Formats: sequence, structure tokens, C-alpha cells
Amino acid sequence: MSQNGEEAAIEILEFARKTLQSSGFVTESTEVGGREALLAENPYCLLALVVTPTTAELLAMEPSIVNLVRTKARGMDLGAKQWDLYVVLLSSSNPAAESSDLDRIFGLNYDTHRFRRIARVGVKATSQAVRQALSPFLEPMRLDNSRLSMDPLAALTDALVNRGIAPGTASQAIESYREERRIDGIF
Repeated sequence: MSQNGEEAAIEILEFARKTLQSSGFVTESTEVGGREALLAENPYCLLALVVTPTTAELLAMEPSIVNLVRTKARGMDLGAKQWDLYVVLLSSSNPAAESSDLDRIFGLNYDTHRFRRIARVGVKATSQAVRQALSPFLEPMRLDNSRLSMDPLAALTDALVNRGIAPGTASQAIESYREERRIDGIF
């Protein structure tokens, strides 16, 4: 299904809301410059997020979103969170390679005056793409795989046996390594 930029922006915003909420953020919708924006807060940070269909609009919205964070923060007792205020600007479009917008977008990511800014362009209207764009705010996924929690040397013993090494020899090599950090003369 083909989407226009506005439809994609609306869908990306909804994915962002769901992603942040499922990661423990409390979200609140508001309007800034005629566009829906999200305020999101967890115990560690406060952020304001807007999604635009064009990079030009993304750049134009930045001062308004900064003002939104400033206004919200002014009325709160932030404590240590005062150092973790973010402006998040997402766009579904990509600027042309020769566009001057590229330099300005790049500059936003390094502008830490009063707030940290994260600008991402070319964000696709998929849950995975939005999750990737918001990854600085999300807890890393926990892998629940018993092989990851397994002793690596025990796993190596199994791998050696699977590659044709006699079980006794594989065990002897691993025990030698555990005790002496050497396996000389075992194989």
C-alpha cells in the first residue's frame, strides 16, 4: 500500500506512542504549530516528539518543539531529569543528497543547547523502524535464550564433540584451560 507523507507521519506518530508506552513512558498528546506532538516521560527523561512528512517542515517545527519542552519542564520538579530533556524530530522523507537540509539536520543532532535533539529522516511507517529511531530511549531487548546464559566453555565442549573430538579429549582440553589457561599437548 502506497502512503503519502502525511499518512506516513500519522502512522509513525502512532507507532511512536505505542513504542514509548510499552517501554514505560507516560504519553500525552498536544498540538504544536497545527501538528500533533507527543510529550513522553519516564523516571529518567522527558521528551517531546513530532513527526513531519517533509524535512523542511521538520526543520521549521524544531523551535516550536523546543518551546514545548521548555514550557512543560518549567512547571515540573525535574530533579536529576533536568539533564535529560529531549526534542525528537522524525520525518518520513529523505532530503536530496545535495540538499542544504542535510547539514541543518545533521547540526540538530549536535545542538545540545538547553536540550538534546534527535532528528531522524527517512523513517519508515513500521514498528521496527520507529523502534530503531527511538532506540536511545528504550531499554535494550532482553534475549531469553538458554544458549546465551550457558557457560561458554561448556558450549565449546559440546561444539568440539560435534566436530568429531572424542568427549573425553574435549573435556580434558576444557578442564586444562580452566585450570592452567593452556591446552598444549591435548590434541
